[in-house]
This record gives sequence, structure tokens and C-alpha cells, in this order.
Amino acid sequence: EESTRPFQFDSVFGPDTTQVDIFEECSGMMESALDGYNACVFAYGQTGAGKTWTMSGNDDVKANWGLTRRFVEYLFKEVDDKRAKNQATIKVYCEFLEIYCDELRDLFYIMDNARDKKKLAEMPKLEPGMNAEGRVVVKGIQRKEATNVDEMLAWFNAANKGRVVHATEMNAESSRSHSVFTIYTENYNHTTKKTFKGKLNIIDLAGSERTGKSKVTGQQLEEANAINNSLMALGMCVSSLTEVDKNGKPKFVNYRNNILTRVMQDSLGGTSKTLMFVNMSPAGSNSQETKSSLEYAKNMKKITNTTNKSEDSAIVNSLKDEIKKLKMELAAS
Repeated sequence: EESTRPFQFDSVFGPDTTQVDIFEECSGMMESALDGYNACVFAYGQTGAGKTWTMSGNDDVKANWGLTRRFVEYLFKEVDDKRAKNQATIKVYCEFLEIYCDELRDLFYIMDNARDKKKLAEMPKLEPGMNAEGRVVVKGIQRKEATNVDEMLAWFNAANKGRVVHATEMNAESSRSHSVFTIYTENYNHTTKKTFKGKLNIIDLAGSERTGKSKVTGQQLEEANAINNSLMALGMCVSSLTEVDKNGKPKFVNYRNNILTRVMQDSLGGTSKTLMFVNMSPAGSNSQETKSSLEYAKNMKKITNTTNKSEDSAIVNSLKDEIKKLKMELAAS
């Protein structure tokens, strides 16, 4: 019999914890994005452990709202407050994708074209890459500009229904894809004349799954294998980020092994402020999976990033606007 093993984390939440309690612990991540930082919040754990409940909850009553809905509400309270005080002008954008069987799917595109079978069959191919600031950008994805909380929440609620979900022996509503809801902010400060460009990735990872327990076959077995392989690739990146080679230098991190790690590249390393939730099942039959999840989180906690802001001065903004205008004129000629 194995002896008790201690694990040390920043916070531990028991079964009586409310959705409000969880949000209050990490609301500062949205504030960081407003200040121009690259931030990420994601949930990891076995299938059926409550990751989607933590990240999304449901919209039937506000007490059940998860982090995504609460981040959106908090964001627009800040936007309205700074606007009312004439402190800043803030633009807000969002994107929503899922990774299903190693392919990127634009959930906003699916939402907007739900009744058009031809367009759904011709979904644009999405390709992740890096911009000059070292942040992941997804080519071909729809980015929507939101002007108020109701608008963004309506988009999220509708698009979230497009995620692939199936029942298994382990979970009646098992997410068969990873989802990434990204909020971008452009915060122009009226006093400093600087624009702070922030980003918050809110990631709901599909659960690791022992197929012998979940009893999946056919397409669902293919889904489970893709999920497990992507989480294994994520684990390898986490390990590389915490290790050094024989010369004492940081190890090479191969983000290109999997589409999930490519999308999460700027959330794991680089300049990101990252917060991870590890969700665990209380069932004794899942003790091995619980132990694995805790070890995973223990490794993740070892990663150290150097954060910095993304900011442009008034002069830089003016030059960028001029370049954009010239490009539009060239395209029209």
C-alpha cells in the first residue's frame, strides 16, 4: 500500500466551493489582459472530472456560470467603468475554436452557417502560426468585435453548442474536443496615449480517457485516441519546459508535435501568465487517474515565464493606421 504523498499547489477547492469562489480566485487574469499581458486559464483532468463545469458551467441560472461567462461579465464592467470615467477607450474581440480529432474547427463559423450544409461542408482550413510579438494567431478564423456583455455571451452560448459531445460509460456528456475561447483587448489610455494589447485564452481541455473504462468504439475510439495523444504531446512540452540539457541550457520544446501544443504555444512558454486547474474525480476507482493528474499539475507548476506587456505609443498607432490605409489603397488599385 502506497504511503500518503503530499502535493503543494496555490489553492485547493473542495466539493462545497461555488462558481463565484473559483472566479474570485482568478479574476485578475482578465485584468492582466486589459493591462496588455498575454494570459491563459485552462483546465486539465480525466474525463468526467468537471473541467467543462469549471470553465463554462451553464447559463440556466447565474449561480451556475463558469469562468468564461464570468470573465466576459467582468471585462465589460471594467470597459464601461473606464469609459464612464473617460480613462480609456477599449475595443474587445473574440475567437472560438475547437480541436477535434487533430483538426481546428471555427465554432463561430459553424454557428453563423448552421443552416447552410454547403458552407459547413466547405469550412475554411485553419492554420496556427506566430506573429511578430510571439503570440499565436490562427489564420482563417473569424474574429468578432463585441460592444457589450450580452452580445459576447450570446455568441459564446450559441457557438458552444456546436462542440462535439458524446455519451460514454465514464461521462454522460463527454467533450470530444478541446475548446479555446480567446478574448483580445485593445486598451487605449487617454492619459499616457498608449495602447495596451492583451489576450486571454480560456481553454477547456477534453479529458484523458482509459478506453477500457469508457467502453468507446468506432468514431468515439478515434476521438479518444486523438485526445490522449494530444494530452501526451502537451505533457512532453511541459516536461521539456521544466528541464535543462547536459550543458545546463533549456531543452528544445517541440510544440509542432501536435496541433494542441501549437495552439497553446504562447500559453505554456514565452511571456504568458498561465493558470491551470486540475480537476479530479472523488471516486476511489479513479485513484490512478487522480494521481496522474496531480503529477501533471506538479510538473506544470515548475514552469517559469517572464511576462511583459504589449503596448504601442500614439506615434506607433498612427504609423500602423497609415500603413493599413496604404495597404487598402494598394489593394483597391
